[in-house]
Amino acid sequence: MAAKHGLSEHLRSLSEPDLIDLLRLRPAATMPPQPRSLAELADRLSVPYSVAEALRSLDLGAFRLLEAVCALGADTGRDRLHELLGGPTALDDSRLDAGLEQLRRHALVWEHGGRLRVAGQVRAVLPNPLGLGRPATELLGPLSVEQLKSIGARLGLTKLARKAIWVAEIAAAMGDAEAVLRRLAAATPEIQDAVAELAWDGPRIEGVFLPGPYHRVPAGYPGVELALQGWAIPEPWGQVGEMPREVALAVRGTKAVPTLPEHPEVPQGAPLDPDRLLAAGQAAASATLDGVGRLLTLLGNQPLASLQSGGIGVRELRRVAKQLRARESQVRLWLECAVLAELVWFADDELLPTEAADGWLGAEPAPALAALALAWWRLPITPTHRMDDNGKALPAVGGPVAGPDAPALRARLFEALAAFPPGTPATALDPLIDLLAWRRPLEFGDGEASGPYVIAGLSEARELGLVADQALTPLGRALHDHLPESRPGPDQLAGALAGLLPEPARTATFLPDLTAVVAGAPATELSALLDACADNEARDAASTWRFGPASVRRAFDAGWTAGKLLGELAAVTGKPLPQPLTYLVGDVARRHGQLRVRPAASCVWVDDPALATEVARHRALTGLSLTPLSDTVLSSAKSVADTLAALRAAGYAPAKQDAGGRAVIERATSRRARAPRRGAFARPKPDRRTDPVALARRLRGTASGPESEPPFAPEPEPALFPTLEFDDDPTSARS
Repeated sequence: MAAKHGLSEHLRSLSEPDLIDLLRLRPAATMPPQPRSLAELADRLSVPYSVAEALRSLDLGAFRLLEAVCALGADTGRDRLHELLGGPTALDDSRLDAGLEQLRRHALVWEHGGRLRVAGQVRAVLPNPLGLGRPATELLGPLSVEQLKSIGARLGLTKLARKAIWVAEIAAAMGDAEAVLRRLAAATPEIQDAVAELAWDGPRIEGVFLPGPYHRVPAGYPGVELALQGWAIPEPWGQVGEMPREVALAVRGTKAVPTLPEHPEVPQGAPLDPDRLLAAGQAAASATLDGVGRLLTLLGNQPLASLQSGGIGVRELRRVAKQLRARESQVRLWLECAVLAELVWFADDELLPTEAADGWLGAEPAPALAALALAWWRLPITPTHRMDDNGKALPAVGGPVAGPDAPALRARLFEALAAFPPGTPATALDPLIDLLAWRRPLEFGDGEASGPYVIAGLSEARELGLVADQALTPLGRALHDHLPESRPGPDQLAGALAGLLPEPARTATFLPDLTAVVAGAPATELSALLDACADNEARDAASTWRFGPASVRRAFDAGWTAGKLLGELAAVTGKPLPQPLTYLVGDVARRHGQLRVRPAASCVWVDDPALATEVARHRALTGLSLTPLSDTVLSSAKSVADTLAALRAAGYAPAKQDAGGRAVIERATSRRARAPRRGAFARPKPDRRTDPVALARRLRGTASGPESEPPFAPEPEPALFPTLEFDDDPTSARS
């Protein structure tokens, strides 16, 4: 209660700006229902959960300073703290003041009456600060009087009256650093080595106990000697000892606490050409928009099957990557962003586009990229670096969340890059990784642990056009500038990106070598047209498609006619089509349908008897067991689908018919799933954090409104691509 009361008094002494600053730094303590008084706020600031959240936001220097304050115990003075940290030569006053100021702003440590006070539950959250054990009085308290006497005898203490006095006297002896060092110098080398190792690598050790009256142990047994000499206090009923904090500090001596780590500096390169940086971001963003569009089109025709354990397996990811001519890491990024943006979802254990996907496919580049960028920013995982403990790739879209806090890591990464002048890159990755680990040591661990996630995060930002050459592009800076604490909607971000993205290409150039070239990112409708009748060979600053008999036949199989196809192609070029292309389309059109496959078991109908004889004798078609039924009709032992596939593989262009002889259009049906209303990957709930300014004024009694003013709750974020309304159904989304 004393610690909480002290924090209440500290809160009352804060000015209004300082209190507002504290409420912003400690949002966990202000969640609705709002605290109604400063005393209640002090209680919330002191609970372990709130303290742990505050510790996560400290940089490494402030965290080490807090550990040092806790190690010195209650009511530590500033001078004693400075002495522990090596004095002015090792730590100048400005760095010490900066660290204490950060702790004060978070209401973890404050100065009162020349002493440093610590919030109530900080020591509970940090039981072993700096690797030191608990204080001697805390370790000695559970021991019996007989056990205390056996330890006191080695320290020269005898004939004390009560247990409390034994504890106080033994603790005082252990707090005398000079006496501790004298006893250590007189100990055996074996004990000295064990004590030194325990002081630096402890504070606990097994095999330490105090022998009972009937306990026989060899003379000089190390585990017993460590306990009797007070180097490690054993548990009352066990054989685990812990070195008292005072003893460890004495043994460590002047090197008890390493000096506070300094702020890492990230080397900066020469500013990049702004136009080149913008162009790099535009090219990457356009390529990602095109890739996600092709992925949605593919999933509409060929849904991805999920694993029984959940998620999309590596084999499926590689299959899709091969079909899209993309890398597996790109497919992972596209899928995860599309799921969180509610463009794809599960239906009957298959991953399908949602109704919102059609709106996204027809959207302008700015809102389309805004949806993907916001989804990536809020992803709880790092999509391109999902590994288990053995380094094996995990499935996409589901599974465990491993690694550091991904949204926080992205925020810190962009914060570090945004601190550079516009267009200035970081020239080395290692200092950047060290900087992130220094700023949030409890979130990201050391640089070795968080390094792969930082590299993966940079790679993902590069794919989205937000980073190029380790510098924020104008697109990345717009995202950073529009992501303050109050989360923006996609329309605000789309407005910021509108002037930074080029219009998609809607025309193509057709060459005599049967290729089509599109400069820049193709529009969705242009890409769909070319994909229908040509094979994509390259997608970069310029994309290339190649026409061939098989690709043109694919268009006819889907229901196109020669006139319609040539007309659509001519419309996107504005020039006469090359003669080789028109000849190719006409030739395939004449051949298409000369062979027609009907279901029977099946039958092949041929217009030309000579062609029927040729087909029946073709070596590649012996597996069909073709048998002439007439001069122009052949029976096949295989199904319609197998017969069609075999004929096409042999170089023919058959057309499919139904039993009545009517043409069957082989157009794949594009399926859609309904967007989820809830689930692990649903759109985040609206931000309902408390307005710190209004709350600070109410707590100080200066609010103009009533005391019971409701918490600040902004309007729910609107969907960028609205989906159809449907009733809540627990079975409508995969959980």
